[in-house]
Amino acid sequence: MRRVAAMILAGGRADSLLALSRVRAKASVPFGGQYRLIDFPLSNCTHSGLTDVGILTQYLPESLKTHVGIGKPWDLDRRDGGVRLLEPYYTGGESQWYRGRADALAQNLEVLDDEGFDEVLVLAAEHVYKMDYRPLLDFHASSGAGVTVVGKDLPVAHARRYGVIKTGRGHAVASYGEEPPAEGTAFASLSIYVFSRPFLLTLLRDMIRRGGSAIAEDLVVPAIEQNAAAAYRLDDYWARIDTVEEYYDVTFQFLAEEPPFAFDDPAWPLYTHLHDDPPVKLGPGADVKNSIVADGSIVNGRVENSVLFRRVYVERDAVVTNSILLEGTTAEAGASVDRAVLDKLVRVGAGARVGEDIGEARPNADFPEQLSRGLTLVGKRVRIPPGFRLGRNCLLDLGVGESDLAALPDRTLANGTSAGVSA
Repeated sequence: MRRVAAMILAGGRADSLLALSRVRAKASVPFGGQYRLIDFPLSNCTHSGLTDVGILTQYLPESLKTHVGIGKPWDLDRRDGGVRLLEPYYTGGESQWYRGRADALAQNLEVLDDEGFDEVLVLAAEHVYKMDYRPLLDFHASSGAGVTVVGKDLPVAHARRYGVIKTGRGHAVASYGEEPPAEGTAFASLSIYVFSRPFLLTLLRDMIRRGGSAIAEDLVVPAIEQNAAAAYRLDDYWARIDTVEEYYDVTFQFLAEEPPFAFDDPAWPLYTHLHDDPPVKLGPGADVKNSIVADGSIVNGRVENSVLFRRVYVERDAVVTNSILLEGTTAEAGASVDRAVLDKLVRVGAGARVGEDIGEARPNADFPEQLSRGLTLVGKRVRIPPGFRLGRNCLLDLGVGESDLAALPDRTLANGTSAGVSA
């Protein structure tokens, strides 16, 4: 059997996730009621029989390190191989942060320069998908290519963001990064790669001499110029989460009547670090419809078309609709939450209204590209005063105090407004 080193790139910042990534790495952003984004590539590796996994982390790594631990939920707590978290480290000279994804690989050459590995599988941590990597690895071995790039037909708007691949004869990659057609779909890179290990080491050492740092421009393009790149097509479901609205949209695809896939599929379950919580408790006045409610939550109000993470408390006469409430959040008696994402330990005061249509319809004044379709985001530990009214396309970021909100005129924040936004 070939031995494969899987390298999961989990170190980047995600400013477009706004408050969700102010306190955590993008890879550890909670998803689907009890999971984290890192669970998808880790579970795929486990099901694919890959037991040598490195997680390259840098930005706010603590929650990610706590979640992954020694890798036990993914059967990666092993004497030989297993999971390793690889951070930048001090070498006696000037410390060097990862400057890009290829630079992160280059700074871990001592891990990759192991003759026991035949191939290196490079993955991103913010993708939502199920994939058996074994057919991909077989394809790569039979193609004779130095690198195989995984691609998928995507709508042009998305393909342009990810990088369009043009293929030539057979499965050869002819070019990368060309302008896609004006409409329809285009074959785009998914930032999933397989490298033959010696070929990758050569590319990385050449890149170091040139001062490069990016996988596409500094590794894949040189491989294409050497006629050493092949393309592998993924037809199954795949989504990438880059923005708050994408986070919301992808989450709600899994509340649809026919979701993309089941997290608890016995044949391919999504593994995660589980907590020892009591079961969900529904009070006599509870009304829950089409929702995911995680263990430890208590519901005495109405919850519809929503996702409640562990230990969420919805008090009597409170209403939560079309929303995502992360761990430990509380909606007090008579509160309402609609089309909102509430980070951990948020408290919505009694009778407060989050996601109410207040004033002129408009995108967020500070982040119009991220909050423009009526979604409201509240950062970790923010306390919303009783009776407060919070509009749509609003952001309550870290650092906003309950007294600050209570002092606003009419205890109201109209559509498209922010408070507590970091400089």
